[in-house]
Amino acid sequence: MKLSVTSIANGLVRVAAEGEITVRDFQAEARDPLAVLLGDKWPTQKVIVDMSGVTFVDSSAVGWLITWRRQFERGGGMIVLHSVQPRVRQVLDMLKVGRVVPLVASEAAAVSLATPPSATPAVPPAPAKPQAMSKPAPDKTADSYDVKPAEKPSKPSKRRGNKAA
Repeated sequence: MKLSVTSIANGLVRVAAEGEITVRDFQAEARDPLAVLLGDKWPTQKVIVDMSGVTFVDSSAVGWLITWRRQFERGGGMIVLHSVQPRVRQVLDMLKVGRVVPLVASEAAAVSLATPPSATPAVPPAPAKPQAMSKPAPDKTADSYDVKPAEKPSKPSKRRGNKAA
């Protein structure tokens, strides 16, 4: 596997992954590949990973992706994978990795997911128009009630057995 930073802008790190991601990429004594690429503070960053160059993943890769997600969550950062090739996506979907690690179709979708909407709108909303009331609503207090006159009961029909004509 090869990882490379393609850009860093607006608090978002774009990383491209290429090749096969297998057990050979994860040695027990070696540093995490993202730590090597981004430094020790990598879990605090928002990272989107272009997976279009990844041709194969094994169970070690799946475990690594899930571990990444946990570390990003603990560090306050985020990871989103995008543009996953169909063969690799099939494996990730079968193992339900998308329930833990965000998988989206395109880079635009990844950027949208990783970038929260602005807290203040660019254009302030128009003030609400006051609605005119035709009559003021009656004041209902404990001392006032709406009382309707009792209706007279209807008289029973003198006919027996209603038959349809």
